[in-house]
Amino acid sequence: MNKLYKNLCYDIKVGFGRNLANYIILAVILVFRTCLIVSEMNRLHPEHIHSCFDVISRFFLGVEGNDITSGSERIAIPFDWLTLQAYIILGIARYPKQDYEECGYNIWIRTKSKSAWWLSKTIWCLLHVAFSYFILMIIVTVIVALSGGDYSLKMANVNNLSSDMTQNLKIYLVLFIMPVIAEFAISMVTMSVCFAFNSILGFLTGFIILVCSIFFYNRFCPGRYMMLYSYFPKTMDYQFSVKFGTVLCLILIVCGLVIGYIAYMKKE
Repeated sequence: MNKLYKNLCYDIKVGFGRNLANYIILAVILVFRTCLIVSEMNRLHPEHIHSCFDVISRFFLGVEGNDITSGSERIAIPFDWLTLQAYIILGIARYPKQDYEECGYNIWIRTKSKSAWWLSKTIWCLLHVAFSYFILMIIVTVIVALSGGDYSLKMANVNNLSSDMTQNLKIYLVLFIMPVIAEFAISMVTMSVCFAFNSILGFLTGFIILVCSIFFYNRFCPGRYMMLYSYFPKTMDYQFSVKFGTVLCLILIVCGLVIGYIAYMKKE
């Protein structure tokens, strides 16, 4: 446990430090997009005082019904959703493999545990996902406060989701819990490819998973479980299951950990 603690302290300090510039860039992008979202909501719904949850939900709406196999003429791209998720994957593809190549061997010597190093990187990935979402929440809260928004826990159905916002607690589960689980699952796949091949291919793998989740309305696309439209579609009959999504993501997490660990342990 002491070996894991030493590695984790190192990753928290160095991992977040090396990604500081990336977090700043992410914050700037989120500030810009949040201001545009708030402006648009004020224009489209001048009678409604928007809440923090109203604005945050826009980053996780995703897209409803995109499926290129159905021959649909209209293909929608959820720009805010894709930008946020892809940027998180970029950090996953960058730091763990970079740290291994630069000073991983020295860490092995100091802690005398390759397994603790790998487990520490896994925990850092989860913290990276959670911290990125925390940045989003802080930025949205500040901008909503400056624009005179609402701080209550209620969420208005300004996007016409098939849900009763006053009674359905499920929307808070899929808004704050499922994105972390699904993004962590994609992150583990990304990190395993990074160690099996290289960081570029690892990022492309994670990005392709996200893109497939946009263009295919399929329950085996993990990115779909980070979209509110998957659970509360406006026009489609089929709704995605939180239970199935959780199981699918857990399977991806385990597979990513095992495959990545095997590839990592083979390295000298």
